[in-house]
Amino acid sequence: MTEMNAQQNAEVMYKSNPNRGGKPFVDGAFLKILAIVTMLIDHITAVYGSTSMVPLGTGYQVGRGIGRIAFPIFCFLLAEGFYYTKSRWKYLGRLLIFAAVSEIPFDMAFSGTFVDPTYQNVFFTLFFGGLAITLMELVEGDRGRGHERTAPVVHNPVLRALLYIAIIFGCAIGAELLYTDYGAGGVCTIIVMYVLAERKKPEGDLFRTRVANTLGFALGVLILGLTCGTIEFLAAVDIVFIWFYGGKRGWQLKYFFYAFYPVHLFIIALIFYGTGVFNVDYLTLLR
Repeated sequence: MTEMNAQQNAEVMYKSNPNRGGKPFVDGAFLKILAIVTMLIDHITAVYGSTSMVPLGTGYQVGRGIGRIAFPIFCFLLAEGFYYTKSRWKYLGRLLIFAAVSEIPFDMAFSGTFVDPTYQNVFFTLFFGGLAITLMELVEGDRGRGHERTAPVVHNPVLRALLYIAIIFGCAIGAELLYTDYGAGGVCTIIVMYVLAERKKPEGDLFRTRVANTLGFALGVLILGLTCGTIEFLAAVDIVFIWFYGGKRGWQLKYFFYAFYPVHLFIIALIFYGTGVFNVDYLTLLR
């Protein structure tokens, strides 16, 4: 009897411990830096691969594989940001502005021209994912942290579900029509990570939050692997970092990524052009 009570008490203590599964040590800043570094490796490798006159070897494959780590993390952070932001519309505006700012450097690096209508940068994908989240929340009536829950726009659950489907399909098709990086798969990944995630409240269960976040992230990686190529499954290594993510922002790097994205693409394009590896004369494009 005493052993049974001891076992029951141990189970209660385990379930009541919000840090079970290990104390969180990963914050938003760590995830951003990890995504930025791996994205940089991927972009350097990709541009070299598209311009190199020599056969591509194992180093190229490794570089592209490392780069698969980046995008799902950006999707996860976008989902987090759209929950905690005070204004989703302002957030969307920033994404759209930097999508426009980044397009010329993006095309310079990956297409060798100033304008390529057949391939748009990842900020457009993030924008469509954020737009879907915003519209779905308007239908639901839940405006996120800092906003009181409002009444649903549509009370009929069937009509509400149809609206959700229309929003998801509309934003996914928009990404495909615009030929954005990762396309519809990227948009659906953002939506899944947002919908399945559970944000920890002060009195909440961190373990349950970890399970929800990790499940949403894993399903997002699955979507990317099925829609964008099996190489995207390599992003599954991110699950370790998502499990130990504690929900804190860490260093304030709010605008660092926004600026880093177009700047690093511009520099990569100029370096490859300046060293003769990038076989494009941008000066002729201005004539």
